[in-house]
Amino acid sequence: MEKIKVRKVIITDLARFSYDEEVCVAAVDMNTGECFRPIPYLKNIKCAELNIQPGSILEGDLALKSSTSNPHIEDSDYTKLNFVGIATAEQFKSILESTLSHSIASGFGIDIDIGQKHIPVGEITTCSIITVKVPPSQLSIHEDQYKPGKIKASFTDESGHFLVTYL
Repeated sequence: MEKIKVRKVIITDLARFSYDEEVCVAAVDMNTGECFRPIPYLKNIKCAELNIQPGSILEGDLALKSSTSNPHIEDSDYTKLNFVGIATAEQFKSILESTLSHSIASGFGIDIDIGQKHIPVGEITTCSIITVKVPPSQLSIHEDQYKPGKIKASFTDESGHFLVTYL
């Protein structure tokens, strides 16, 4: 594990697990641009206490774990997380643009076949969390026809790769 140090991060993503009271959070260091995924996952109640949402600014001790397994290289230890405030629109846009990938394949650093929706077991990636800019005309948000009440997003990235994901 790297040395834990105080960092100021902007929350970029949250993924709630349907089976648990935990939330997977992605945070980007405002100074270095490094991405962190705090482990163990935060409980819903802790997220509410810290006002964690996309754009929240937190300060705390974070360090990348040395024992991560690919692709989850952003997994990090953390202590003393504190809510600092909400990023301005300019700060949030800047952090997203600084981590931007032009396609799913370039973001993960692997080749992806047409129709492929996963990273194959054993494939070495450069990260597990990416930001992809998608033209509004290439994005559709819709209800899952097989799971009423669940929302999905379908999009095509700049390379023409089509993906459907849960929101």
